[in-house]
Amino acid sequence: AAFSENVQVGIGGSGYEQGFLFAHRALDPTSPERLDFREDAAITVVFLSDEDDQSTTPEGQLIETDFYIDFFNALSVRTFAFVDLSTGSIPVCPTAEVPGKRYVAVARGTEGGEASICEPDATDSLTRIAQTAGRTSPDYSLPRATAPITASFIVTLDGEPLRGGRDYHFDRATSILRFDDEVVPPVGSVVAIEFATFVPLGSAGKGRKRE
Repeated sequence: AAFSENVQVGIGGSGYEQGFLFAHRALDPTSPERLDFREDAAITVVFLSDEDDQSTTPEGQLIETDFYIDFFNALSVRTFAFVDLSTGSIPVCPTAEVPGKRYVAVARGTEGGEASICEPDATDSLTRIAQTAGRTSPDYSLPRATAPITASFIVTLDGEPLRGGRDYHFDRATSILRFDDEVVPPVGSVVAIEFATFVPLGSAGKGRKRE
């Protein structure tokens, strides 16, 4: 009953859809608007919109989707997008204003998925969301700006060290660390990833640091 009441928010709000911004506020550990979750909760965010995300900085600059992909991945949060799926500028769904390209980009970048709001029956899509949300991913995205030194990786699973090149591989182009099928972390496990990074010339330090 509480859920059904909370989702009845109407259509009289701002015309600037900022789903990412408010999801960030709800999940950011430093945000005063952060929601409370169980420590072991597997969090999934579903964006349902007839427009695209328009999250901006206080100065009005559109925030890049990579920022939100890195943010959600750092928290192991999958996102899903129920939006117009047109790849052009004109929506294919008659009830949509514009295609939800930014929502789709973030959903794909967080190992989630997308579905069309034109679907007359969302049962299959909701089932897929439920199945995916409860499955651990073999991929762990690292912040793109860190430029990790591959040879420096120290990766442990529940305190046990893993071997690079056998238990996991790092793709520098995508900044994704992928676990081998035999060692995909199960739900509830603790993964620790340490690595050194290159420090730009002129920065303080000895040229590398631990993350």
